[in-house]
Amino acid sequence: MTAGSGMPVRRQIRGQKLWEEIAATIRDHAERAARQGQKYVYNASEIAREMGVARSTLLRNEAVVTATLAEIRARRRNRDGSASIEALKERNAALLEAIKAKDLEIERLHEHQADLYERLIRHSADVSVVFRGYAVDASRNIGKCILCGSARPPIGGTASNIATLYSDDKQAK
Repeated sequence: MTAGSGMPVRRQIRGQKLWEEIAATIRDHAERAARQGQKYVYNASEIAREMGVARSTLLRNEAVVTATLAEIRARRRNRDGSASIEALKERNAALLEAIKAKDLEIERLHEHQADLYERLIRHSADVSVVFRGYAVDASRNIGKCILCGSARPPIGGTASNIATLYSDDKQAK
């Protein structure tokens, strides 16, 4: 069966069969997105195009769309300015997670560094001059001693539990 344009006419479906096809098409799109490692975002135009129906058909069957999206835990594409806001919120959340990961990595590196300093001190002569300036600056930057973990960062003439950071003659500043 063809229309005057020569294109095949799709037989209209209604009721339960239409609802099932809408749900199946949405699930199919979600599965494709998952296979590509992406989150599925509902786009009425894509679904309508694939099904060969008008977007208004999907709007009239909004309950099926909403139920299917809830079932697969997908969200809708925003068509207004909130799309930009949503994208920025997602970007912000991702950046905050990246910052947390980097902070954790820095903390682990500080612990590793303190361990290295402790080993140097245990097995060498007075090597505090090698790391004194860095240890004091790094401790001040993070707000606690990187060597012993004391809440009070080293200040001129103090010592950590591991090494004296300033000699008595205060040669290092």
